[in-house]
Amino acid sequence: MTTVQGRCPACRGASLMLAAGGHVTCRRLDCPNPNAADQLLHGEPQTAIAAAAAREEQAARLTPDGRDECRAAHSGRATGLRDAGRILGGHDGPSITECAADDRAHWNDKYSRD
Repeated sequence: MTTVQGRCPACRGASLMLAAGGHVTCRRLDCPNPNAADQLLHGEPQTAIAAAAAREEQAARLTPDGRDECRAAHSGRATGLRDAGRILGGHDGPSITECAADDRAHWNDKYSRD
């Protein structure tokens, strides 16, 4: 397994690796979209709504037992976001690439002041 520098655009973990066939994949089991980096590299944009829905689904999966109301809230938001994405036809705002560039600019600006 070859480690790839950078962070996964889906879970933001420093957990990228080179998988079979030369595809960049996230190795975290809780990642909502392990193929997100490879999709970006091959020009397959993921909309902001789809990314937000994936994060809500991940939060629902990671909610501890006994917190059913939180799990239901995350699941409900994910469903609403998926429905909105279908209604909008996938054209809901910036792509993951644009969001990642904005995140990098934000963090670079924040830490360059220190």
